[in-house]
Amino acid sequence: MLGKLMKYEFKETWMPMVIAFGLLCILGGIGAIAMHVSPQAAVSEIFTAVYVIALIVVGVLVLVWIVKRFYDNLLSRQGYLTMTFPANAWEQVGAKLLTGLIWMIATTAVMLISLSFFFIGSEVFNFSSMTSAEWDTLWQMFHQYHIGALLFDMGLSVVVSIATGLLTFYFAMAVGQLVNRHRKLLSVGVWVALMVVIQILGIRFVLLMSNLGAGWGTVNLDIFNAGSYILLSTAAEAIIGALLYIGTAWLLDRHLNLE
Repeated sequence: MLGKLMKYEFKETWMPMVIAFGLLCILGGIGAIAMHVSPQAAVSEIFTAVYVIALIVVGVLVLVWIVKRFYDNLLSRQGYLTMTFPANAWEQVGAKLLTGLIWMIATTAVMLISLSFFFIGSEVFNFSSMTSAEWDTLWQMFHQYHIGALLFDMGLSVVVSIATGLLTFYFAMAVGQLVNRHRKLLSVGVWVALMVVIQILGIRFVLLMSNLGAGWGTVNLDIFNAGSYILLSTAAEAIIGALLYIGTAWLLDRHLNLE
């Protein structure tokens, strides 16, 4: 049933996402042409400013759209219809989470692709002029410093961070729907409180790892490298995300209060 729920969710959300992605790619391409033709002209500066604004706007709109879909489908009057599906609250929340996560990852990927247009247009990275010796040096550094593994750890951390971020909104709205009045105000308050707690825990985690690293001395270089730190922080954030998911699904399963 989870797959069917996700299929339905993609069917209902693909159109605005494709429009947003297309807009970013078009602006990135136009900006790249402007930067390549006349990098110092006012026109290229205008396109750059418009593109940066478009990146911010699209990112915010995608997030708002995903959060709004969760509220409208599960917590508003549409919930009377949604909850008639042969699926429990755990599957409903899981479908919304996975679909939103995929769209957020796709948005990030499209942003990186469109940014690459700007880099090519401005000739910041001119790979065509690199010699074979420079390519060999770059390849050796890639293996020597385990950059591939580090990039994988960073990518995994980004995915977990996005999922946990979405779950903070879901959990806040699940708590907010417990009351009949001022639901949105309570949801915002819960979300702010969650973010404060998560930030405090994050700071304490960094301080703890720093103290442990200092205590290890030179051994820290072999045991506690950047990849290990990223994996530990990712695991801690995944635990927080799991607790938020359990809390959200439990509230919708046991204490659902539709409008």
